[in-house]
Amino acid sequence: MQGDSIMRSDAKPWAALAAALLLSAGGAIGCQSTAEGWPVADDSEWREGGPNASETPSPDPSGSALGLETVYFDFDAWSLGAQTRERLKANAKAIAAHPQWGRVTVEGHCDVRGSEEYNLLLGQRRADEVVGYLGDLGVPASRLATVSFGEARPAVVGYDETAFRWNRRTVFRTEERTAAAD
Repeated sequence: MQGDSIMRSDAKPWAALAAALLLSAGGAIGCQSTAEGWPVADDSEWREGGPNASETPSPDPSGSALGLETVYFDFDAWSLGAQTRERLKANAKAIAAHPQWGRVTVEGHCDVRGSEEYNLLLGQRRADEVVGYLGDLGVPASRLATVSFGEARPAVVGYDETAFRWNRRTVFRTEERTAAAD
C-alpha cells in the first residue's frame, strides 16, 4: 500500500544499532521487564481466549484464514510468553504441513503510542522474535521473512486500550506457490 512506512529484514546494518539503542530506553517509558532487563509479553489477558467477542476487530485477510494465529504483545514488549509460544508451535506445524504456502511473512505491528521510528523498530523486533522462535522449532529460514509496519496498519482504529491491545501484534501472510513455480 503506497504511503505505508515499512522496514524490511534486509535493511541497512545500522538499523540494528538504532533498534538496540531505542529499545534499551524501553524501561524508562513503562515497559514490563524480566530480571535480565528484556521486555516480556504478559499472556494474562489472552488466557481465556482473548478480549470479549464484542471487542474483536474485523477479520484480517491474513494467515488466520489458513490456521495461522496472530500473536499479541503487551505495551512496549516483544518477548514471547508461554501461551504465545504454544500458539507459535501450532503455527510452525501448519507451516511445515503446507509447503504450497511458499514463504510466510511475519508482519510486526504496534499501537500508535511512540514515535513512528520507534514503532517501526519495535514492530521489527516483534517479527524477528517470532521468526527466531519458529526457526528454533524447525521452520527453515528460507520459508520465513519479516517486515515491520509499525503503527501504519492498525487492526482497530482508535485511541484507547482496546484498540491498543489489538494493534500490538504479529500477523502471518503467505505466498501461494503454483506447481509451475516449484
